[in-house]
Formats: sequence, structure tokens, C-alpha cells
Amino acid sequence: MEGGLRGWVERNSVPVRRESGFTVRELRTRTVLDDPTNKVRVLGVGPENGGEVKKVLLLGETGNGKSHLCNALVNRVFGVGLRDDVRLQLRDQMDEAGKSSTQSQTEYTTAYVIYRQEGMPRGHNLMVIDTAGVGDTGGRLREESNERQFRRCLAEHAWVRELSSVGLVWKASDHRYDQRKRDVLGRLKGLLGYDAKPITDVLVTFSTNGSRDAFDIMREAGVGFHGEFLFDNGPLYKGWPQDAMRRRKLEMEWEMMEESLDGFLEAVSERRAVELTATVGLIRSQFELEDTNAELQALWEQEDELRQTIREHERKLCRLDGKENEVDWDEVRALDSSREELVLENGQHCHYCPECDEVCVPSCSTDSTHERTGGVGEATNAGTTRVVCSFFKDGSLTCPECDHHQIDHEFRSKILVKDATFEQKLELVRKSQHERDIDQENAIRADIEAFEAQLKEIEEQSKVLIATWSRLEQRTRHLKSGN
Repeated sequence: MEGGLRGWVERNSVPVRRESGFTVRELRTRTVLDDPTNKVRVLGVGPENGGEVKKVLLLGETGNGKSHLCNALVNRVFGVGLRDDVRLQLRDQMDEAGKSSTQSQTEYTTAYVIYRQEGMPRGHNLMVIDTAGVGDTGGRLREESNERQFRRCLAEHAWVRELSSVGLVWKASDHRYDQRKRDVLGRLKGLLGYDAKPITDVLVTFSTNGSRDAFDIMREAGVGFHGEFLFDNGPLYKGWPQDAMRRRKLEMEWEMMEESLDGFLEAVSERRAVELTATVGLIRSQFELEDTNAELQALWEQEDELRQTIREHERKLCRLDGKENEVDWDEVRALDSSREELVLENGQHCHYCPECDEVCVPSCSTDSTHERTGGVGEATNAGTTRVVCSFFKDGSLTCPECDHHQIDHEFRSKILVKDATFEQKLELVRKSQHERDIDQENAIRADIEAFEAQLKEIEEQSKVLIATWSRLEQRTRHLKSGN
């Protein structure tokens, strides 16, 4: 590291641990941007200079070494050498304490801007954007939350869009293309539009044997990329060995690490930045697609509920049809104490005895043309007794029920329900039940009609949303592939 830079590091960092031969120092940063809503922050290292900023976006599965690669790039930008007595690191932007190594950097997208200073080997500023991991160990919901936050960051922060590299970080030991890797790569592909392909680099970490299986996996998964880079950043924080053979081995490893980092940084330096217009359009279309899909799901749930409600009402109608001959015997018995009046129909009347103050004959029918002239009617009491109803002016006949003169009885067209015959009570209950059934049937049919109208309206809304969904789906396919 150049002497002037060494002094600046001393003044603008804090020691965090001591290793054999060097001290690890954490660089102080200042907050350039903090957006807690979208979980985005930009941290600056060094004095701002207004120069060109080359931007590198790191994407990858949790635990693939994105943060370690970020630290390795920072050390290389500062020109840290093997025999320097210092190693640099950026503060781990963890939101929760006590996380395992596979849970670092959480949901935040953190951009580190390393401003160029005198003595740095390259003539531009460097921004490394470290994202929350795809495949986060917090589970599916956490993973989806991380992905949404990152997409929102790209959609709403213009400074992220003009990039020189989109680095897909992949662990060298992940050489099996299993279902888990298919899912992770599928999610990574879903984040990028066709305009990202010319600046997409596959960055293989923990590469100790030079295996290129990762690039074959990417091609098999249909991931479009431009650059291929292998990294082994293990030597960065290795202590200085005591014996000569191990020191020589570490020197070789360090040299290979520097070559791989220089190769990547040189490619980034020479590459023209690309503004990811199609990718941003893809992300916004995906948001619209998700919102449309959520609306559709809600409408389909409403449709299912309405159809179920209609079926339940139709079953109620069927049950009403089967109740025509049913009698509520409790309701019949309740009439024995009812004080309501029953109007007798079809020319019927009852015999009321004032002396007894009760109805002797609940139901009697008489030909009106013979009334009080000797006509004969037929009356039936609550049992089976048959009574002759004769209207003689001399009043010589007595009532067979109370022995009082029939001529003194009142013939009434109304009767208290409690005094009615069993058949009259039964008929009254059936009539009342029928009226209630009719009212209930009309109410059920009115409800069904209203539900069917709602269902039709929802079906029309669904058709519109399905057309919108199809249009958005077609747009997202185009923005992914460019076709």
C-alpha cells in the first residue's frame, strides 16, 4: 500500500483484530443515502471527488461469499499487499445480532462507494453494491421479502441502474445442478432484463482448483452472461506462516488472488456502463403483474364464496319443497292457550252459549236459505259428536253440549283459536306455515338473484384483469429475453 494511503487508513479506520503479521482494520464510512422504507443505504469511503463511478452489483445465494468478495475488492483498490501490516474490511451491515455466517447483510441493499485517492492504482471511483442473499436461510418469506426490496431498489433509485457489471456470485463447490440450484438461478434470472446480459459476469468464489463447472451450470440453466471469473479470496486474512514452504505457498496464493481481482477490476474499468432500462421496465411490470394476480386471486375467492352461497340457498329451496306436509306439533299444541281469534270461512259459524260463557259447537255449517226456518245443519265438536242445528222460534230444543236452549245461543263468525277444533287448529298451523314458507322462498330467491348479479359483475371484472395479466405476462417475457 502506498505510504500516503497508509496514513489515511490509520486516521480513518479502527483496528478490530490482530492476526499473525498484520492488523485487520475496519474502514470508517459516512452515510450518503439511507432509505429505510426500501432498505437501501449508500456508504462512502474517503473524500468525495466528483469523478466517474464504476458500479458493480453483486447477486447470489446467501453464503456464497459476496461480502468477502466485496472486502477483497476494497483491499485491492487500496493496493494492500501481502507484506503490508494491515488488512481492510468494511463493517458488516447486519440488522440483527447473533446471526450465523449464512445470514449476514440481511435484507438491506448496501452500496459502498470507494472514492479514488492519490496512490490508488486505478483512476476512477468504485461502487460495490452488496445485496441481500437469494435463498436466504430465514425461509421462503424472508427470501421473497429480500427479492422485493431489491427490485424496489432498482425501480426507485436511478443511481443503481447504470452499471458496469452485474456479478452473479457462485460458490465453486456448488457443482451439482439440483432443484435447489434451479430455483436460485431461476430467481436470479427473473431479476434481470435482456439489457443486463452484456455486463453480466459469473464470479466463482472459493475456487481453489480452477474448476469451471459453475459456468456450465449457468449455461445449462439458460443464464445469459458475458464474463467468467474465478476467485479464491482465502489468502486475504491468512496469517503469515512461520516456515518458508508455507510462506511460499501463501505468496503464490496471494499472487493468484491479485491476478483474479485485477482481471475483474480491469474488465470493469474498460467496460462502458449500461443503463438497465429494460430491467427496470421488467421489475415494474413484475410489480404490476403481482398486483394484478393478487386482485385476481381475491376476485376468484369472492366467486367461490358466492357460488357456494348460491348452492346453499338452492339447497334451502329444496328443503322448503319437502316441508309441504310437515306439521309443527308444538305450534299446534301452543294454540290451546291462544287468545287470538279465528275467522270462520265458507259460511261456517260457531255456537256460543252466554250462560256458559263458552263455545259449545266450534264449527257448524248451515244453508243460509233455511236459517231460522227449520233448516238443518251439521256440526262437529272436537270429538266425533254430531249435533243437529235447528232454529225453532219456540226454542223447544236444547243444546246437546250444555242443555241450554239453542235459541239463546249466539251464532258467531269468529272463534277464539283455543276453542277451535283440532282440524281447524291443524289447518291454521298449515296455512301459517305455508305463508311463512312462501315468504322465505321469495326471500331466498331474491337473495339468489342478488348473488347471481354480484357473481356476473365479478366475472366481468375477472375477464378484464385476465386480459391485463396476459398483456403484462407477455411484456415481462419480452423484457427478459428481448424477443
